[in-house]
Amino acid sequence: MIRGIVIITRLTGLTDDEILNGRIEGPFGDLTVHYIGKESFIKNKRAIGRNKDRADIDSLQP
Repeated sequence: MIRGIVIITRLTGLTDDEILNGRIEGPFGDLTVHYIGKESFIKNKRAIGRNKDRADIDSLQP
């Protein structure tokens, strides 16, 4: 039996497979959940291309 909530939205610049295969586990309160991975996050931000997104990318890369 599968329990839980799965929320999948379309993310600009990413395929469903990229989202699912690049996900990482992390805490959300007392739960362990999946988040979009860093590389997928950056790819999505690049595809959107707003000034805020470019600033976010700059802050994440060394």
